[in-house]
Amino acid sequence: MWLGNLSQLTHLDLSYNNFSGEMPSSLTNLKAFSYLDLEQNHLSGALPMWLGNLSQLTYLDLSINNFSGEMPSSLTNLKLLFYLDLRRNHLCGALPMWLGNLSQLTHLDLSINNFSGEMPSSLTNLNVLSNLDLGWNHLSGEISS
Repeated sequence: MWLGNLSQLTHLDLSYNNFSGEMPSSLTNLKAFSYLDLEQNHLSGALPMWLGNLSQLTYLDLSINNFSGEMPSSLTNLKLLFYLDLRRNHLCGALPMWLGNLSQLTHLDLSINNFSGEMPSSLTNLNVLSNLDLGWNHLSGEISS
C-alpha cells in the first residue's frame, strides 16, 4: 500500500469508509505517526502485533470494525497513547494486565466486544484516565473498591 511511502505522515483519518481486509503492514514505515483513525470500516482479522512498533502513536481508534482475537501485548509499547478506542469489534479473552502500563491514557473504550473475566487491578495505575467504557462485554467478579 502506498500509504507506507508517506514517511512524514503523522495523522491518518480514514474513518467512516468501506475499507475491508486486514490492516496493511506498510503502516509500520510511518515512524512519525501519532494519529490513526480507522473507525467504522469493514476491517477484519487479528489486531496486528506491529501496531506496538508505532511508538509515537497518541491516538488510536479502530472501533466499529470486525477485528477478532485478543489484544496484542505489543500495544504496551505505546507509552504516549492517550486515546484508545476498540469498541464494537469481536475482541475476546481477558482484559490484559498490561493496560495499566499505558499511563497516559485519558480515554479507554473497549465496550461491545467479547472480553471476559475480571477487570485487571492494573487499571488503578491509569491516574489520568477520565473516560472508561467496558460495557457490553462478559466481565465478571467483583468491582474493585
